[in-house]
Amino acid sequence: MVTIRDLPLPEFEERQKRAIEYLKSKGKITNKEYQELCAVNRITAFRDLSELVEKKIVEKIGKTGRWIHYILKR
Repeated sequence: MVTIRDLPLPEFEERQKRAIEYLKSKGKITNKEYQELCAVNRITAFRDLSELVEKKIVEKIGKTGRWIHYILKR
């Protein structure tokens, strides 16, 4: 399993690095929280978070709407 420590930091956008640090301290993040944290719109937040899911850094919890949040993979 790949962990955040296994990947070189340049592989991530600065926004994604900020989100990873947020996840380390808070445990979860929503699209809305990501938007506020990184000053981006909903689509950019979705794209950035989806990329972290694809890289197996975070796991998407929930299926639709406001119930979706993301956690760090163990």
